[in-house]
Amino acid sequence: MSTSRALENGQNESNAAGGARLVSRRTVVRTGVTAAWSVPLIQVVGAAPALAVSGPKVQVTGGQAVWDGNYINVTVPLTNSGTQQIDVITITLTFSTGLAPEPNSAPGGWSASKPTVFGGQTTITYTTSTAKLRANRTISPMFVVKDKDHKGAAGSVTVAVVTSSGSSGSGYTIAAVTGGTGGGKG
Repeated sequence: MSTSRALENGQNESNAAGGARLVSRRTVVRTGVTAAWSVPLIQVVGAAPALAVSGPKVQVTGGQAVWDGNYINVTVPLTNSGTQQIDVITITLTFSTGLAPEPNSAPGGWSASKPTVFGGQTTITYTTSTAKLRANRTISPMFVVKDKDHKGAAGSVTVAVVTSSGSSGSGYTIAAVTGGTGGGKG
């Protein structure tokens, strides 16, 4: 069947110079609308849930941030509740105003960014491409930061975790160190 047979009279014009067919704008619009309505919606909706339940899924399951007298230790337990291993993970720690931490140490395989300060809050980002967080397993990396100018001060840290399959987050309160261990400037 020729393409021109499907068109009504006046919708297919001939270019006198080259003899090429031109299709009117009205035909393109009408054909596009017909094509959009002819796609069964159930196929699109049916495919989405199957994709949503497979693959890796990361969750922050508990955790804490504590002063040990000299450093802030932030533990971020991550659980993979999906079906595939997660290797690439980015964890961003945002410390409250009044704290100015710098990375001190990170677990093996993790690297730390330089701290950035915005609106008084300090952010440090840790990344790894070798997490090897298998399905239905948990890892608990601990990030150690120093804050020599505010040693022992109270505050909070917000945790944002991003993987190729999604993101999760949590927040922890950092209690001030009291007594003789780390209460002053260091």
